[in-house]
Amino acid sequence: MGMWSEVMRMPRILSPVTSFRGAVEVISAGADEIYCAVRIPKAMHLLNRPASCCVPTYHELGRIANHARLKGVETVVTLELPFISDFMATQMKEHISSCVSEGIDALIVGDIGLIRMIRDMGLDTPIYASTLLGAMNYEAVEFMRKLGVERVIPERHISIEEIGEIVERNKDVEIEVFVHGGGCSNINANCYLELSRVPRDTYNKVASPTNLMVHPCRWPYDIYEFGNGERKLARAPILDVFTLCSLCQLPELIETGVSGIKIVGRCMPLPYQVKATKMHRDLFDLMKRGLRDGFNRAQRKRFYRMVESFKEDPFQPGSPNPDGSWPTHREVACARGRCYYSPFFHTPYRPLDS
Repeated sequence: MGMWSEVMRMPRILSPVTSFRGAVEVISAGADEIYCAVRIPKAMHLLNRPASCCVPTYHELGRIANHARLKGVETVVTLELPFISDFMATQMKEHISSCVSEGIDALIVGDIGLIRMIRDMGLDTPIYASTLLGAMNYEAVEFMRKLGVERVIPERHISIEEIGEIVERNKDVEIEVFVHGGGCSNINANCYLELSRVPRDTYNKVASPTNLMVHPCRWPYDIYEFGNGERKLARAPILDVFTLCSLCQLPELIETGVSGIKIVGRCMPLPYQVKATKMHRDLFDLMKRGLRDGFNRAQRKRFYRMVESFKEDPFQPGSPNPDGSWPTHREVACARGRCYYSPFFHTPYRPLDS
């Protein structure tokens, strides 16, 4: 961990919301920005997000944006539907206009064609590039900057060192990174293992009772020796690099200069959204106090003790241990090695000619 300085900027905490009540509680828990999707009337959500993951109406979005503004918090809307065919254009334009008219601060967009359409509509609302655009290096971020994007959310599968390089080489674009909640085993922009493509009876046979195995990339597979189909070597979730949190990596992430850290969880219950926000706010407050003296050894020890001592499972709220005690965060995430930005899950990019 490098030396901290008093001028080091702390990133914003971005938290998910799905209702006005949720926005009030998440903001009180310490969110600097909130983000949400808004249900599109009479539209099929191509990314299989149910209505419960969305703010139900434009009117409620307006209430959320107004409350957030009064609290000095920005509201960002993520556009669920990628712009993939002409027949969707009219509906998407109406949806975007309705969201913008409610006083939101920015749009998260996951499709280049949709970015161009927003600009053709004459809107000056800031556009943030979704992780669905698959940015994994500074060249990709520069390309998006030329499209008029002001912030980029890179793909999860890059290392902290690569994040630092992107920040250093793209000074005119904000970089926001995922830090908490369900990670993805695949590159977001190139995943075809959607649950909806798997027969329900197949899913029911292999899914874990704890619902930890949702997508096929997290299922166990039978592994056989090549050339000898009769010899079974193991049964293991060989595609599974599902990650849960990066609390232990927060100091290093902050040192990269990222503008924001993003908590995943628009489809999670409100207690999770609030709890995850407060965990990060508490740790940020501790690190802020450490800016004056370089985040010394004693403060680091206290930081990691705080990480280990968080009570209850933030990923499965309300699930006690068999003996009735509540699991610590270390038992839930750390012991399983479900860490964002750990070397095991994030191998640095290497050019083909290296």
